[in-house]
Order: sequence, then structure tokens, then C-alpha cells
Amino acid sequence: MTGLAVALALLGLLGNLSSRLDAQSPEDEEAPKTLVEAVKQGTFTLGLRLRGEHVEQDSFDEDADALSLRTRLGFKTRSFKGVSFEVAAEDVSTLGSSTTFNNRGVGAASNGVTDRPVIADPDGTELSHFVVRFTGLEHTTIQVGRMELALDDQRFVGPVGWRQNHQEMDAAHVSIEPNDDWTIQYAALDAVHTITRGRNDLEGHLLNVRYQTGLGPLSAYGYLLDFDDPARFGLSSSTIGLRWNGQSDVGSGSFLWTAELANQTDHGDNPGDIDLGYRRAELGYSQNGLTGKLGFELLEGDGSFGFRTPLATLHKFNGWADLFLATPANGLRDLYVSVAGRHGQLNWLVAYHDFESDRSGMSFGTEIDAQLVFTTSWKQQFAVKLAAYDADEHAVDTTKIWAWTSWGF
Repeated sequence: MTGLAVALALLGLLGNLSSRLDAQSPEDEEAPKTLVEAVKQGTFTLGLRLRGEHVEQDSFDEDADALSLRTRLGFKTRSFKGVSFEVAAEDVSTLGSSTTFNNRGVGAASNGVTDRPVIADPDGTELSHFVVRFTGLEHTTIQVGRMELALDDQRFVGPVGWRQNHQEMDAAHVSIEPNDDWTIQYAALDAVHTITRGRNDLEGHLLNVRYQTGLGPLSAYGYLLDFDDPARFGLSSSTIGLRWNGQSDVGSGSFLWTAELANQTDHGDNPGDIDLGYRRAELGYSQNGLTGKLGFELLEGDGSFGFRTPLATLHKFNGWADLFLATPANGLRDLYVSVAGRHGQLNWLVAYHDFESDRSGMSFGTEIDAQLVFTTSWKQQFAVKLAAYDADEHAVDTTKIWAWTSWGF
């Protein structure tokens, strides 16, 4: 059954479920008595992010520069008989010249620039979020529509919140929390709307089960992706994994850790014969506002295919220069160290990556990342960010600089 069929089936059940449960449950005197009241008592949200980005890349004679404004306006009704609605519109507008960068837009969203580096923020306005939500069943939330999904740390499924146009999915999503220890999530996907304003149709099934141990959450997951477009058949995969992260107090500080392993095989129409592994180990220590981490991440490659994570928030991993958004065919080993701190309303982070191939013994390069974020008393952020990649046997030297401010309610 496709994700769309599941969504339609769930929608058909909402009315019957809500009326039956309403008859069995005592009525909340403060709850809306009609659908009109639920809408009138709804709330608006607004988010604004103004960002400048500069990219220098040795493979281009010209640098890339972009200044863009992201505006998101949303509205959420109150719940009526367990049913609520949420909708949001999003606009990304380039301020100034749109010919000084390659926006990587799909179709009509492309600005046609190919002689400058990529800054993947194409202009456009869209209804980015529309969801019917049902909470009439105890410990259960059902959502159907277009939504952002984030599972665990977004290594496999995330909204790519760093880009101005986020990644959304047409899906039916069920979350069950029978008690404080267990969270069970399942999503049936019908399409993915990408940051470059493309649409990728697929049949996807995401299952994530989390148990809160005494030493942090333990997650088991299985993600099945079968893309419809022949150009994306190579991304169709079955990924099964286990993740554990947590912290433990040690003296006046905290010891931090993450351990994760997964295996990926071909699925659906994938023409390849894939059997690849993923490993991640990270240790850290936090004390007096300082946090240091040392980690290692491995995405295997067999010479033809690399371990794929097509629904991930990729910018979070393997360096902010975004030179490993697709895992090389020979795989990737990322040894990294980071130090982050907080002083009042100022947060900072510095990270270093050393990249190598999983096979063939190639040294890909190194990267330094740094960020400063200042948050005002009225919740507005002002920030600057740097990524400097020093190439060896992969890509070319790349420097990226960002400056932005964001605010919302």
C-alpha cells in the first residue's frame, strides 16, 4: 500500500473515531464546542530569517554571493473532538542580484547560473505545511498531510532546517507513547519535497522505536525507500539500525556518548547489489559551559555505491562545506573533534574533520568549521559561521561564510 493510500485510509477513520470517543469521554468545558470555535481560537506563527552566504571554490573563477529572506507564516487550530488542523506558507526571496550564485533550483526554480558555486536557496512561495492531526486515542497522535519529519538526530530523516527552503514530506505519521519510557513512530511516505523545490515520488516506510534506558535513549529503526523516478533508483534502499546515546554525571561535569550501527541493502527498483554498513562512535565531556567531543563516523562504499542517506539533514554531518552530501563510491571515514561553549547569551563552536575513503586508502582532505550565535532577550538570533575545506583527493578547496539573523513567534 502506498503512503497516499495509507493517508486516505487514516483520514477516513478520523471522523468515526472522533465521534465515538467523544461520546465515551467527559467533555472538557474549556474545549471548543464547535469547529468554528476551534478555528477562531487558533494561533498564528511567524518566522523570519535573513541570511547572507559567500562561497569561494577553486573550480570556479568567480565566487558566489547570495542574500535571501525566508518568511514562514503558519496557523494552527485548537483541537475539536480530537481533530486539529495546521497550515503554513513559506516564501524565500533573493534580495539583490540572483545571478551571482547557482541556486540549484529544479525546473522553473533554477536561476540558470552554472559558472559560480552552488548556494542552494532557490526563490519561491509554497504551501509548505498542511496537516490534519488526530489526538483522540490515548497516548497516540496521528498526522496526515505535508509535514516536516525529524527522527533521532536527523542522520537518516530530517527537514534540512539549515537551508532557507526546508524539506517536507507527504506522509501519514503515527506516534505512540504508551508511557514515559517508550516512543513508537511509523510514517508512510508518498513524496519528498526537496530544498531545491523538486518533488521525488516514492513508496517509503519509516519505523523508529525508542526506549528510554537509565543511561539514555536506545533507538531501533528500519527505513524502506523505493523511489519512482528511474534516475533515483540507486537511492532505493532498506536500512536497519540501532542507536544509543546518553550522558552520565561525573563529578561536576557530564560524560557524553553516542554509538550507532546500521546496515543498508538494495530495495525496490535499485539495480545494484548493495550490502553496506554504517558506524558511528562519539565520546564527549561537558563542564562549566564547555563541551568537548571526539567522534568517528564510517559510511562504507564498495567502489560502485556508497552508503546513502537521501532523506537526512545532511548539512549537520561531515562538515559544513557540504562536500560529502553524497557518500563517495569508495565510502567515507570522518574523524572529528569539536569544542563548544556558552558565555551568557553567546554560544560558540569550533570543529575539525579529517576525511578518508573507506577503501583504496585515499586521503580526501580536512575541514575547519566555526560558529558564533548571540541570542537577545527578545529571542532574536545574530550569527556568523565558517567552513574551510582543504582538499586532497576529493573535490577542491572550498570556503563558505554565512551571516544571518532570525526571529519568530
